[in-house]
Amino acid sequence: MTELLTYANSIVIVLILVAGGWVKVRDYFKVKAEEKSKLIEAEVQKRLAEQKANTPTPVATQ
Repeated sequence: MTELLTYANSIVIVLILVAGGWVKVRDYFKVKAEEKSKLIEAEVQKRLAEQKANTPTPVATQ
């Protein structure tokens, strides 16, 4: 019985992918990766701004 379910599940997955589901799955992962990239970039910029604010300015000596 489990083998039948496994085969049926595999067939359904293949049909979904062939029917254009692959494009939606691919787009979903692209959007998620883009959102994560934006969050990481925002965190990096925030840390750089904090580091720049906490860095003392050098005093010029003559």
